[in-house]
Amino acid sequence: QRDHEDPLRSLLSTRTCAHVAPLDYPTQAILASWLRELGIRCLTLAPHPSFLHPWRRDDVAAIVRGLDAFLVSERLALQFLRPATPPSALQIAEHLAGLGCRYLVLTQGARGLILWDGFAGRHWHVPAYPTTVRDPTGVGDAFAGGFLAGLAATRDPLDAALMGAVSASLAIERTGALEMLTSLPGLARARLSSLRALVKPV
Repeated sequence: QRDHEDPLRSLLSTRTCAHVAPLDYPTQAILASWLRELGIRCLTLAPHPSFLHPWRRDDVAAIVRGLDAFLVSERLALQFLRPATPPSALQIAEHLAGLGCRYLVLTQGARGLILWDGFAGRHWHVPAYPTTVRDPTGVGDAFAGGFLAGLAATRDPLDAALMGAVSASLAIERTGALEMLTSLPGLARARLSSLRALVKPV
């Protein structure tokens, strides 16, 4: 680990944003803490299903607190909350945002996502871009990458969510990560414009 620490630290010293992908809890907690210490100014995280359980609320709160964005599926959020009566998507988002992140993204598969900006008191539904599903592998990562790129570029969570949704739409209709690079010029921009017109405050 020490052999790789300095090169990695050197690489990250030139970066301002980072996303922590789903991993076991200790690894995610260490990474999130370390990245903050390195001065990463924009940090997002998607949890691993293994620790999203009601009896681990303190652990979840510790890792969510201070994040710029917590990206979680509605299915996993319900696993964590375990309510007797399932709350609305907006109630789920509000509850999870209360753990201390700046933005909460509750993904809903083909129904799109709920974006909660508790600091500004704004909340939106962003639909999924309608497309043919060929391979769902890596769609979550594609969304996270698009979201982080959007947040880094604009500091606007809605722009970030739209860019994440477009990135996911390009990934899900292709097989393999590199096929996304074969998209027609202007396709992502056209989809971004199309989706933006469908966003609704909630």
